[in-house]
Amino acid sequence: MVVRRVAAWAIVTACVNYTNHTVMTEALEKWDLELLRSVVPEVCEIIERIDAKLKQEHPHSKLFIVKDGQAHMANLSVYMSTAVNGVAEIHSQILKDVLFKDWYAVYPERFQNKTNGITPRRWLGLSNPELCGLLDSKVGAGYLKNLDQLEALKGGIDEMTIKQFNAIKLEKKRQLCRVIEEHEGVALDPSFIFDVQVKRLRNTSSLMIWLCSLETPLT
Repeated sequence: MVVRRVAAWAIVTACVNYTNHTVMTEALEKWDLELLRSVVPEVCEIIERIDAKLKQEHPHSKLFIVKDGQAHMANLSVYMSTAVNGVAEIHSQILKDVLFKDWYAVYPERFQNKTNGITPRRWLGLSNPELCGLLDSKVGAGYLKNLDQLEALKGGIDEMTIKQFNAIKLEKKRQLCRVIEEHEGVALDPSFIFDVQVKRLRNTSSLMIWLCSLETPLT
């Protein structure tokens, strides 16, 4: 099936959103146009047409997709998206104030925030009912929808609460040890210190630092 240019534009701009995960320069891809032209000339032509359309729509703005012989893919993503977001409130604000300041001036309605991270309903409510029971007894059950309610714990943590928390922590480690032994055939002592990384393996500085720390004995 062949989709004509106007229809393709309407489909993409209605369906695609852009999540920016970092403002680091190396993560904001810039592709040399001549390199693109030598490998995917059709794609290069489409990018140049989109850049021309952008500059025709906003001739007096600072917006661009192609500049200095490079295709700026982050800019392309902003232009072609219905919504643009960072992964934390401060991150999303940086996108508006710094990284995509000129784009925000033209398309303020596109910029949103979607906080990334652990959701309490999933990782606390479902996976740790023991800890939930302790928290329920201290602050009630509303914290699963509003973590700010955990502020009520301040000043109310005594020796008994600490003992209860440590007992729950040990039980969760025992549960983990049982799963590891069942699936990997390795028996571990639940008194061990567990440093667990649950993420995809990739070449990032934080992961490399963590991997290097495995070779460093605890003192």
